[in-house]
Amino acid sequence: MLSDIGVQARIVRKNLVEIEGGPIRWAEIVIGDERSYVVYRVPDSRLASRDVRIHLHTMRRKDFPLAGHVIDLSWSTDDNTPWRWTPRWMTKSWWKSRMQMPSSALESSPRPAETLRATLMSDESLRHTIMNMKNGDIDIRSSSRLACWELKTELPELPGEPGYKSPSAPGPAEVWLRYQTLAKHLQALSLN
Repeated sequence: MLSDIGVQARIVRKNLVEIEGGPIRWAEIVIGDERSYVVYRVPDSRLASRDVRIHLHTMRRKDFPLAGHVIDLSWSTDDNTPWRWTPRWMTKSWWKSRMQMPSSALESSPRPAETLRATLMSDESLRHTIMNMKNGDIDIRSSSRLACWELKTELPELPGEPGYKSPSAPGPAEVWLRYQTLAKHLQALSLN
């Protein structure tokens, strides 16, 4: 499907595709019993040096529960994944520098997850495209182990498949463009 919209990609191994050009470098297809997903990976070397735990996901509000049309979209942060350093990275100098700062300076800086949420909420073209997608549930996680961001979404449905949305839904090229925009927002996020 990526080659149909002009994206240069090659299969690295089963279910893993390497993508050339743009912030998204890999796509992995995860096949489950009931649902299958695509996990897009956006490399970010800043994540390797920190134990950053950020998790956001879309929340779509419908005019009628379950079967209604999507009328609003918001991003929710998972407060159970706090922004913190792991003990192995904490040193005496790190603690000393924090102890000398006034507590108001520590409290006034927004958490990166909240900053990212505000950025994504303000991007109207991204919001509009995701609202109109049939599979508009997106899960964003930071991965310190892989030094990348992971964007997880259900496999897109193709024309002719059961449940395919009407032709007014955004096309694959527009969806790909919005995923690239989302990846650029992730790479521009300040982690300090």
